[in-house]
Amino acid sequence: MTRMALRGLLARKLRTALTGFAVVIGVAFVAGSFIFTDTINASFDELFKQVSKGVDVDVTAKQPVEGDFGGRIQPLPDGTFEKVESAPGVAAAEPRFQTEVTIFDKDGEPIGGNGPPSIVFSQNEKRFDPFSYEDGGPADAVGQVTIDKATADRHDFHVGDQLRIAGRAPAKDYEISGITKLGDQNSLGIVSMAMPLEEVQRIAARPGQLDEVAVAADDGVTPEQLKADIARVLGGTAVVRTGEEQADKSAADISESLGFLTVALLVFAGVAVLVGGFLIFNTFAVTVAQRSREFALLRTLGASRRQILNSVVVETLTIGFVASVIGILGGLVIAPGLRGLLSSAGIDLPSTGTVVAPRTVIAGLAVGMIATLVSGLVPARRATQVQPVEAMREAATPGARPLGARRLLVSGAVIGLGLLALLVGLFGADGSTAAALLGLGVVAMMLGVALLAPVLVAPLARIIGAPLQRIQGMPGRLARENAERQPQRTAITASALMIGLALVVFTAIFAAGIRGSIDKVVDEQFSRTALFVTHDDGFSPVAPEVAQQLRDVPGVQVVSPTRFDQANVKGGGSSLPVSGIDPSTISQLFDPELAQAAPDAFAKLRDNQVLADDGWAKDHGFKVGDTLKVTTPKGTALDYELAGTYDSKLGVLGDLTVTNASMTKDWNQPDDNFILVGGTGDPETLERAATDALKDFPVAKVQTLAQYKDESADQVNQLLGLVYALLALSVIVALLGIVNTLALAVHERTRELGLLRAVGMSKRQVRRMVRAESVITALIGAVLGLVLGIVFAAIVSRPLEEDGFVLTFPILTLVILTILAAIAGVIAAIPPARRASRVDVLRAVTTE
Repeated sequence: MTRMALRGLLARKLRTALTGFAVVIGVAFVAGSFIFTDTINASFDELFKQVSKGVDVDVTAKQPVEGDFGGRIQPLPDGTFEKVESAPGVAAAEPRFQTEVTIFDKDGEPIGGNGPPSIVFSQNEKRFDPFSYEDGGPADAVGQVTIDKATADRHDFHVGDQLRIAGRAPAKDYEISGITKLGDQNSLGIVSMAMPLEEVQRIAARPGQLDEVAVAADDGVTPEQLKADIARVLGGTAVVRTGEEQADKSAADISESLGFLTVALLVFAGVAVLVGGFLIFNTFAVTVAQRSREFALLRTLGASRRQILNSVVVETLTIGFVASVIGILGGLVIAPGLRGLLSSAGIDLPSTGTVVAPRTVIAGLAVGMIATLVSGLVPARRATQVQPVEAMREAATPGARPLGARRLLVSGAVIGLGLLALLVGLFGADGSTAAALLGLGVVAMMLGVALLAPVLVAPLARIIGAPLQRIQGMPGRLARENAERQPQRTAITASALMIGLALVVFTAIFAAGIRGSIDKVVDEQFSRTALFVTHDDGFSPVAPEVAQQLRDVPGVQVVSPTRFDQANVKGGGSSLPVSGIDPSTISQLFDPELAQAAPDAFAKLRDNQVLADDGWAKDHGFKVGDTLKVTTPKGTALDYELAGTYDSKLGVLGDLTVTNASMTKDWNQPDDNFILVGGTGDPETLERAATDALKDFPVAKVQTLAQYKDESADQVNQLLGLVYALLALSVIVALLGIVNTLALAVHERTRELGLLRAVGMSKRQVRRMVRAESVITALIGAVLGLVLGIVFAAIVSRPLEEDGFVLTFPILTLVILTILAAIAGVIAAIPPARRASRVDVLRAVTTE
């Protein structure tokens, strides 16, 4: 039986290939995701080891508050370098400092934007310098700078060219002294530069400050011995690690930061596998039905039910194994493709060599074979139910099974469980548990709708097929009846497309909601603001001199800077986002939504008081009048009185809000992240005047309210395009499912097609019939996907309403998606339609 099953696969090469291709796509995405992230992690691990060249011990500043909110990095205590240099066993010590900057291309446009950061490092001494110089040499003199080869190549920079750099200090031109590489890599995944230490400190407006000291040991002194000696000298005022430990920590930090990327890519891979499962199930269901006479003959010859089951399972596992192996190899192609996709979005990550871990191979084989086996079990079980008497009948495909109340109950139960998981994930859990419940709920609801879909096929086919029947006549009617004839097959094929479209629709609605929410919050809370001023990248801070310059612009009446940092709160969590405001000006330009606070709470906020997000305060049991024990990034422990609460919409304010004066004194945060400007006259005229006044600070971006909303929409659209690109694979798999199902249906209806041709149907009418059936199937999937995507968006958006999210339906986008689904149906039908039109009439009518 095993040999017969394998021969059957070889005899049906096209069918086997189409079935296996769905597995190949899903496994390739899974394997490619693992290969991509493992390669990136290994690359950073290797690169950071090269960066630690010559470093036996590394001394860095303690960060009392650590998190992902981008707060100001605290420097080493004064005198740290001198203490390290004088420690026993030290052969050499190098003070280091780095800062984030903005650089400009030859046309004066900023480089980077929303991409990787631009970091300028202090120039290393020769013994500590990990870089090689492709051209030129190190930046030894003030006014010189080196730049990585990747950036130099991308923007046509050469040794001797001028490079404009802006930080907290006004922009200045530097001469490029060298083009650097790290090993065989052209960059560290960021825009990296180097210049003398004092100049880096000047750009950052932090003269004399250090954030790291690199140390080399005397001969005979081990890194561990030197680490212990330096730690004893410093007395716990800094973090001391060996060079190897520091490299491992830096690589681990990067790996942790990129963890979300692995999860996101695996989610998209899971979608492709799920869609492929529908294709596999449908293919085996059709082929088992078509081979009922073959199985009956085998039963007549003495084959047992178990042998029939085993033969179909062998076919399933063989397809799964071969397709999984090909998919793992395909992952080697997907991985660089993912890297290129992220690179096009401005995320350029290094790659020192492809890494294929055993985990990748095991996961790829497991995913492919389990998906194939699960998808093929039900059709395999059906094969065992074929009775020997079937062998005595003419070859005909069994009719569709009746759709009873049991299916309705099961589908309703599955949908209900999925909905329950969604609601618990949204309202009753947090963290990874919430994410798991949300994913489970989405999958369960999709499967529930797929189970229900056969019941919906007939009414949907009639509605969708009605205009086709009026336009095409008999071919349109036959196409509708063909779709209704096998509702389970049509439903499964449509459900595969439903999954991809549901996620696309959900994404489109959510993106439209974010854009609408931003517009609403800006219009409601910043109606008296004429201009927004931010850093060019949208999140980095700008020097306080920017606000001072704006106050002198003609037409400007009020300038209100806001700041951003993070803190730990006893009983309230760590690394909380905190806003800083100027109480004397904020209420003139900003209208926050207050919860438990006096109307003038922001205007009367004192330096020893704090305002808090109402949801955060309730979650942690804080009430107005309570004392919050706050630890600032500077390490200062403070008691703040909770003066009131507000509802922060779209994260305009952090969980806590303090005064800018407190930020400067107690948080060591003098920089502004968001500057509100009020003035008289036309906003565009005011914007031009403000931009001219800030020509020495080109990193400061001045925008009117309309420009700010447009840019926010562009950023959402960019992310939307990336998601669409990743979801496209699942949609492609679904379209292949339509091709496969129609091709099998054409084979199944060979005799029927021959009879239609014999009674006068032309080849063109046959093609139109098959295309119309494909369009009906695709539109059924589109309708189900639209409804499911809208339901997902409506459910998920509910808990976000209090944060200012506005549920918005992009009608035009939804209409376009439906039209594209119909067009995709036409395209998917081209191969089966051509095959159907070429059926030989005489051979077809004699087919059994």
